[in-house]
Amino acid sequence: MIRVVLVDDHPDVRWISGYLLDRHPEVVVVGEAATGLEALAVVAQVQPDVVLMDGQMPLLDGIAATQQLRVAYPDVQMVLLSGGDDAAAVCDGLRAGAAGYLLKTTQLDRLVGAFRATRDHDVSSRVRAAGSGHEPGAGTGTSEIRRSSG
Repeated sequence: MIRVVLVDDHPDVRWISGYLLDRHPEVVVVGEAATGLEALAVVAQVQPDVVLMDGQMPLLDGIAATQQLRVAYPDVQMVLLSGGDDAAAVCDGLRAGAAGYLLKTTQLDRLVGAFRATRDHDVSSRVRAAGSGHEPGAGTGTSEIRRSSG
């Protein structure tokens, strides 16, 4: 079972994500947060396998929260969620310690597969920046989890 915390400042996004993920046999949503600050407290309390974190939020954005969580909880994997292919934000998130990024349009089975790969540390060792045009599907909404090598 993959234990997931959802972090997004939009309640509808959290609700629908949680609704869909809770119906998947491999996933249980163990916590939710609306800001990066709330995420720090929730992760401390529930110790999930994976945190699915929106990159842009008030009070503490997803990139800063990811950086703090990676230091405090190195075994918890962070996956940033993005509404678009912003290569600079993706690179910032990976440098902050995110295991990867997913687009908000990612299909459920691909999302769960990314969680599984992240939890099991079985992801690509090279960064593929969204929208770079260097990969098939880049910038087309088909981006999957990405991992930095350093």
